[in-house]
Amino acid sequence: MNYGEKITSLRKNSNMTQAELGDVLNISYQAVSKWERNISQPDFETMTKIAKIFNVDLNYFTESEYKVEKDNVNEQIIHRVNICEHCGKVIENHNIYSKEPYILCNDCHIKEENEKREIELIKQDGFENIKNQADYSLRNNLIFSGIFGILLLILFLVSMDNSTSSISKTEYIFTSIFVSYVLFSFVFQLRTDNFVKDLVVDSIGHTINMPGIIFSLDIDSILFALAYRLIIAPVIIIGIALIIFLGGCFIAILISPFSLPFELISQIRKNREEN
Repeated sequence: MNYGEKITSLRKNSNMTQAELGDVLNISYQAVSKWERNISQPDFETMTKIAKIFNVDLNYFTESEYKVEKDNVNEQIIHRVNICEHCGKVIENHNIYSKEPYILCNDCHIKEENEKREIELIKQDGFENIKNQADYSLRNNLIFSGIFGILLLILFLVSMDNSTSSISKTEYIFTSIFVSYVLFSFVFQLRTDNFVKDLVVDSIGHTINMPGIIFSLDIDSILFALAYRLIIAPVIIIGIALIIFLGGCFIAILISPFSLPFELISQIRKNREEN
C-alpha cells in the first residue's frame, strides 16, 4: 500500500471527507485528492500533521512494516516511504539518489551539484581577477615610472651645455642616466606597498607641539603672544615638518636604487604564486 492509499484509508476510517481533511491542514481538497491519487506528495511538516490528526506514529508512513491499532482499521503491511533530509519531501525508491550518510532525492542532489559548480566558478573568477589585477598593476607601474625616468633623462640631455668638453659630456651623460634611474626607482616603489613608500608616508604624519609661553597682561606681551600663536609657532611647526618630510624623501631616494631589484623580484614571484 502506497502513501496515497494510506492517507485514503485513514481518512475514510475516520469518516472524514477530502474537504474536511483539507480544512484541518489549511489546504484545498484538490491537494488531498492529488495525494490520494499519488499525483503529488505532502512535505515532511504536512505528513507530521496528518500523523497527529489520525493518531498514528509517523513511522506508519516510513517503516516497511507497521501495525496500525485503530478501530475498524485492519493490520496492514506497507512499503517503505523515504523522506529527503534536505527538502523534507516523501520520495519513492526510484527518486532516491543516496541513502548514506543520509537520504537524498535526485532533485536535491542536482541542486547541490549546481551550487558546488557555481561556487567553483566564483572562486576561479575571483582568482583570475586577482591575477589580472596584479599583472596590470605591475605593468602599469613599470610603464608610468619608465616614462617618468625617460622624460627626465631627455630633459637632462637636452639641457646639456654644448660647450663642455668631451670628458665632461661623458660624465654628464652617465650622471644623468644614474639620476634618472634613481628617480625612476623611487617613483616605482612609491607606487607599491613597501618600506620606501612607508618611509615617505611616515615622515608626513609627524606633529610637533610647541611649548607654551608665560606673559604678563601688558599690551606688548599680549601682542607678542598673539603673534607667537598665529605666526611664529605655525611657521616653526611647518618648517620642522617640512624638514622631516624632505629628510624622509631623501633617505628613501638614496635607498631606492638598491632596493628596486629586490622589489621587482618580489613582485614577479608574488604574481607567479597567484597564478
